[in-house]
Amino acid sequence: RLVNQSFIYSQVNSPVYAAYFAQTDSNQSYNSLNASLTRHVTNGLYLSAYYTWSKSMDNVSNGDGANSLANQTNPADNASEWGPSDYDVRHHITVTGVYEVPHVHSQNAFVKASANGWQINGILSAHTAFPWTPVTWNLATDPYVPGANQVGPTRPLKYNGGAGNSCSNSALETGSNFSKGGAAYFDITPVSGNKYKPGIGRNSFRSACYFNTDMSFAKEFTLDSFEHHSQLRLQLNAYNIFNILQLAPIVNDHNDNIITNSTFGMSPSGNAGRVLELTARFQF
Repeated sequence: RLVNQSFIYSQVNSPVYAAYFAQTDSNQSYNSLNASLTRHVTNGLYLSAYYTWSKSMDNVSNGDGANSLANQTNPADNASEWGPSDYDVRHHITVTGVYEVPHVHSQNAFVKASANGWQINGILSAHTAFPWTPVTWNLATDPYVPGANQVGPTRPLKYNGGAGNSCSNSALETGSNFSKGGAAYFDITPVSGNKYKPGIGRNSFRSACYFNTDMSFAKEFTLDSFEHHSQLRLQLNAYNIFNILQLAPIVNDHNDNIITNSTFGMSPSGNAGRVLELTARFQF
């Protein structure tokens, strides 16, 4: 972690405004279970499924920069920063499928050309939400050492309960998990001196879940002439084919995790909708 030493030492007689030191006292732990299943169902249909259960924990996930994304909310007590990694995903599933239309045998060239060479592919991906940390500027105070610079924003003193935990698009679009406003769910009463102690863990809340389906539809034409074998492949790729809104996760370097902001608990943006791509490939 890259730590501004003015956060943890007295600055009364310091000759510099800030001094950032790389400290190698942070840890990370990752555990996972992976499972896969592949099946040739029947008549050209292939299905595969992949599931990962994982848990990633650390003291800081982006600790190599002097910015809000890397700054810890309680750097004087590194142990109190232990929590889920910014990129922790507990459940992730991917299902893929390939369907090739069975070959049609016919003496009619038109029937063979129109009925054969069709293929449909699909990839379904879903995973649970990334974590984030509610913070406030009301408690921008040093937890231990008199004379040190103030740390902010910091985690609240207490979580009062009552907030929703939905990872649905509607909840993250409207902020309905915190319908009364962020300040109603947390204790952010200002304190003085060294009385500050965070009352919630780092990355203790979750943002939007993810669900996406990509598909492709392909047609191949075989051309045999003058002792040459050629092939033409036309393919339509449909990304996010059902046009489901994919919300960006709440991160620790944005206004949406500041408890007193009106956008608290809302996703900062949405990813691209349906995208269609047409390709052609001629092989000879």
